Amino acid sequence: MHPQREHLHNELHARPSIYFSEPAHVHHYAFLADAEEHAGLLACLSETTGLAFDTERVQQIVTFEGTVLKWERHTEFSTLTLMVPKMPAGDAWPAPPAWLAQVVDAYSPTLVNATLVLAEGRDTWRGSAEAYAFTDPAGSQVGGGDATVWSDFRLADDGVNRLLLLNGGLNAFRLGRMVRRLLEIETYRMMASLSLPLAKELALELQAYEVELGELSDRNAEQEDANPRPLLTALSRLSARLERSGSRSRQRFSATDA
Repeated sequence: MHPQREHLHNELHARPSIYFSEPAHVHHYAFLADAEEHAGLLACLSETTGLAFDTERVQQIVTFEGTVLKWERHTEFSTLTLMVPKMPAGDAWPAPPAWLAQVVDAYSPTLVNATLVLAEGRDTWRGSAEAYAFTDPAGSQVGGGDATVWSDFRLADDGVNRLLLLNGGLNAFRLGRMVRRLLEIETYRMMASLSLPLAKELALELQAYEVELGELSDRNAEQEDANPRPLLTALSRLSARLERSGSRSRQRFSATDA
């Protein structure tokens, strides 16, 4: 047997979903994190919950105080996802449990996505998306029409993006997978958008380089018999600046493309 057979086989299940039934809330947070920051995040989570986590894994699902907690390690970010059963008369958009809020506050400078999903049944929902405090709601059917997802694509006062999933025919397995896909869309949308400020910054730099290159071309045309050494020196410096801009942006743009 190949020594990596088991590891490669288990990659198919490396990102399992949390399976649950509505009504429930799913709190999801994504943090920019390298290996050291991920280890610190897990240590903080272990301290607040008293749970032990297997740091050699890329994900882990545990139960804690009637909730289901999952952490995941990705290349550039780490995520925490918590499923909390909704109480019959509970708030539609509650704050996370105190222990989770403590971890989120500790790592808030690197928080790139915060999403709260409310999974509600068609027999218990309030009859309209506006009843869930959406100001300009938009909805779409998912799961072959077995569920509908609503949002107004606006951040709440606490910086959380809210999604309402109205379940009509998804079982616990499909519901868990559907919520996971929604959360992945939100997280990867934000991760892909990290290159936007850099793209705007580079656009201004490239515009300045273009102007400078035009000036050098005009100078060369006007002084055909002049010593070419100053022109070559200026072109070399411009080329070096272009290369620095390219190396500074290459990794970010490659990640966005991925």
